[in-house]
Amino acid sequence: MFVAGDANDSSAAALATLVDTLERLGLDGHFRQDIGAALGRLCREVADSAASDKDDLHTVALQFRLLRQHGLRVSAV
Repeated sequence: MFVAGDANDSSAAALATLVDTLERLGLDGHFRQDIGAALGRLCREVADSAASDKDDLHTVALQFRLLRQHGLRVSAV
């Protein structure tokens, strides 16, 4: 996803999963700018659609954890 250089085509759930996977593998240092851009997009999308019915609990929790872990404040409500 990051290699193609167009993170706008992928879903927010796929971006959150990719960022989480890169961090768990310890490869996040190689993709800092891409991860920053992906987290910025996640933050905007979470703010825009606070009560989205299309995401499951795992996806919402993953997005919430990633944003909070990286210092981006997201409302828990």
